[in-house]
Amino acid sequence: MTTRAEIIGPLGATRAWLPLPLMPDTDYQKSLGQTWTGNAAGARVLREEKYGAGIFYAEWTAGEAAPVIEVTARFATRDRAADFKQPGGAPPEDKAVLTKYLGGTHYIPTDGVVAKTSREITKGLSTDLDKARAIYEWIVDNTFRDPKVRGCGLGNIRAMLETGNLGGKCADL
Repeated sequence: MTTRAEIIGPLGATRAWLPLPLMPDTDYQKSLGQTWTGNAAGARVLREEKYGAGIFYAEWTAGEAAPVIEVTARFATRDRAADFKQPGGAPPEDKAVLTKYLGGTHYIPTDGVVAKTSREITKGLSTDLDKARAIYEWIVDNTFRDPKVRGCGLGNIRAMLETGNLGGKCADL
């Protein structure tokens, strides 16, 4: 995967942060490293502290008139398939891992109106698969792509539910 960033009309020292593919190796994806080219004065790979997300950081001095960076990340993937008509039992997951990845964050709240809405959607359902299907169907039935939203949207589900405006783009839906 290659990402190229060109900074047009930089004012002073310039910095760029580019996302990298999943950094912690898993049974379905393995990082094969990153390479970069460009005219950055310095560059390095950073890892987000809690989740280990990879970020490529580059910086240019104030004198660079046309900052450019191209990062190529290589990775291997493994094909996976799931038969949702006959799901198998999921292996048990460590409670600390579940808490880490299923808990809310500042940008992805899981309390308040979000929790209330999810409880309403999944009322009477007992399995994780049935709950996931119900939430998916609710999203399909109740949200819409709004072309007026800038970029990918803000992903602020709390605000969307509180205002009743369920239109957005990829980060929102």
